[in-house]
Amino acid sequence: MSREASKHRGAADSNAKRRFGTTAEKYWFLGQGLLGLGFHWDRWQEHLTPGQPSDLRRLYEEVTQMTETDPEFSIKARNIALEALNAEDSDTLCRAIQVLCVTGSDEDLVRLSKLAVTDEKVGKHLKSCLFTRGIRKK
Repeated sequence: MSREASKHRGAADSNAKRRFGTTAEKYWFLGQGLLGLGFHWDRWQEHLTPGQPSDLRRLYEEVTQMTETDPEFSIKARNIALEALNAEDSDTLCRAIQVLCVTGSDEDLVRLSKLAVTDEKVGKHLKSCLFTRGIRKK
């Protein structure tokens, strides 16, 4: 490979990492303990368990903290979540929905509102996300 081609490929790889995240961001998405089927949307959880914020608040705070360290983290997490909407397993779909609730644009949420979901558990997470962001599923 020529030096010029190698330089171009390196720039393309760098752009892809900026856009879709590195292995570390993907690991965060898949390995994040509070995400997935066990995620609690209940905004009243804080009242039920004093001192214990809801999972949604904890996710928002974590994304905010990670974005302070890496200003593009929120964009990377969003892009990973958008990719994950094509997953077939329920846990990954729930993770995508939860991350998009925090990082997604209005257009992303319109896309979520049109998502056809057959798994009842995923459907509950989808409805909770849309409700949280003020959108009714059609």
